[in-house]
Amino acid sequence: LARPGIGGPGLRDLLAAHQDTLDGPTVRRRMQELALAALHRLKEAPTDAYSWAQLLEHFSAECPTSMHKHVGLLCSWLVIPVQDLDISWCARAQGACKALSHALPSLATDPAFSSTDSLAKQLQDALGKLLDFSDERLVRASAECMCVVAGHFAEDVAILLSRFNHSMGHLRGILEQRPRALDKTVQLQARRSAVIVGTTLEFLDLNVLTNSMEDQMQETSGKVVEAAAGLLSALYFSGSCTSICQVLVSCIGFILRRHPWLLVRLEGPHHVLQAGLQRDSAGDALQSQTMETLSSLLRVYQRSAAQAEINPSTTPVQSMGPQVAEAIQRLGSLQANIMHALHGAESPAAAGHAIAVLQAMGELGVLHPASILAGLLAASTVGYQSASNEACR
Repeated sequence: LARPGIGGPGLRDLLAAHQDTLDGPTVRRRMQELALAALHRLKEAPTDAYSWAQLLEHFSAECPTSMHKHVGLLCSWLVIPVQDLDISWCARAQGACKALSHALPSLATDPAFSSTDSLAKQLQDALGKLLDFSDERLVRASAECMCVVAGHFAEDVAILLSRFNHSMGHLRGILEQRPRALDKTVQLQARRSAVIVGTTLEFLDLNVLTNSMEDQMQETSGKVVEAAAGLLSALYFSGSCTSICQVLVSCIGFILRRHPWLLVRLEGPHHVLQAGLQRDSAGDALQSQTMETLSSLLRVYQRSAAQAEINPSTTPVQSMGPQVAEAIQRLGSLQANIMHALHGAESPAAAGHAIAVLQAMGELGVLHPASILAGLLAASTVGYQSASNEACR
């Protein structure tokens, strides 16, 4: 987890390979043991709490039922302590949100569990308070969990709807006022609002969102998504939000995971990704974040390809349906930008993300290996050390 370019995706690949070598009962027992070990370790408030929280997230994703007997403990970690509000608590709360997001769908169908209403109310109250925190990872995990609660337990989505509308209104206000720069307080609120908007549109069934709106606010789900993606794109290019461009890129990526058609219908998201790959005064951080966003987005599309019924006579892209196929073709047009970013990558993480994007494009059939061979050879010989190592690999 600590190695640059590895992180969660590498761990999930390792767990998947591990499961392929074992029978079902053994896999479940192993995952339960690992999840329990992570829970016990997080109780001790370790200095490496975020690593353990990430382990808990992935173990619970591979075996959601392993969390059923620990729901009470996980809920207790969402309560904001009166004192000792340290990094280990934030990590525990984040891990609890992710584990609950994985466990709740199967728990909702468990006939042995009857306290759905009280659990839904408890979670809505606790998660609503967590949305006010400055830690964006915790805000995102809380918003995702609220979406899961709304989709599987609670018919009342008033809290989530209120936060979504408030966040959209706050971001619109910034765009209308166009200040020269955002002070720290406004930056914090803008980042939090963008995360809430992006996460909600990634995880919430939009029929729940639009059906809950008042009559005068009724819009089709497509218009809600278009409005949000257009707003985040406009903020990126407004000139007022250079300090939060990394978050805007990430949140646009969140929305595109569930709504790939935006890449075809709107120019804004594609232009944001293209601009984010350029190395400018914003520094390497924005470029690296954009490549990471592209890498994770293509992994989502790859999973869609794996889950689809693949016709041997078609490429992986063609088998995925027109929306995702067109979106991937659109992302394929960024090949030259990604190769240029690889040549200038100064960190192993940035170079690793660039290689991951190119590899995913090749596996999805929108990039031929021969078209990047010369560029990879050049990066391996004359690029920065990090780019050279990744290109050789």
